[in-house]
Amino acid sequence: MFDISTVGAKVIIKPKGAGVITISRFSDEGTPFESPDVDLSDNRKNLNGEMISSRTPSVYPVSVTVIPNTDEDVMLQKLAQKSALQIGSVAAISDIIIESLTIKVPAIDKSGENASACRTYTWTNGRMKNAPTGPSTSAEGRMSARTYNFEFERYAPAGSVSATNA
Repeated sequence: MFDISTVGAKVIIKPKGAGVITISRFSDEGTPFESPDVDLSDNRKNLNGEMISSRTPSVYPVSVTVIPNTDEDVMLQKLAQKSALQIGSVAAISDIIIESLTIKVPAIDKSGENASACRTYTWTNGRMKNAPTGPSTSAEGRMSARTYNFEFERYAPAGSVSATNA
């Protein structure tokens, strides 16, 4: 049996020239964090019916959904403002790099031991792709969760479980 829970997970975002943003509280509305599938190759058939494959570098998307009006949301909003191209406040593209985004997911073995171990997934050299510009409400009358989307150049998948704090 495998534990597939993400309870206790953390997302750590390191923007260039700014403080670290650590997110450990996630909204129950929507997906807390997601890294969708990427195309690794383009496969087609030639006139003889043989497969031809080509590869191009992939862009790795990651989305993080936070609770509205929390400290994390405010910090991500500031990062979004810095990343946006606005009149009178043009930042060089090299100034709005996200050095890394790391997701740490606790890994508990079958016996329930090793609760301090975690799997670490890291994306590097990226940018914020899009962000909410204002508040939204759900049909129930509460503020909607806010999703921030990033794209990265490199991805380092989780290796073995490490005994570091999650």
